[in-house]
Amino acid sequence: MTSILVKPRTKQELLLVYELLNKMQVDFEKIEPDDNKETDYDKERDEWLRFSLINFNRAYGEDEPDYENAIIKEPNPDYNPNWIKKI
Repeated sequence: MTSILVKPRTKQELLLVYELLNKMQVDFEKIEPDDNKETDYDKERDEWLRFSLINFNRAYGEDEPDYENAIIKEPNPDYNPNWIKKI
């Protein structure tokens, strides 16, 4: 499997990546996995998942307060959760 991680730093870079991906033609080749064989990748992935769950539970315990919008004292005026939808 090949993955590309793209982290545009500005909205202009995001628009450029968006346009490139829309114009890109990608051919996929179907690969049948061997379900009977557990790989090192599967073992490592399972270890990371366990590690993540343990640390998530440590970070967000039962006594963790719920942060609602009403308790935010200083809202960010530049925050726009829908900015990506305007593209």
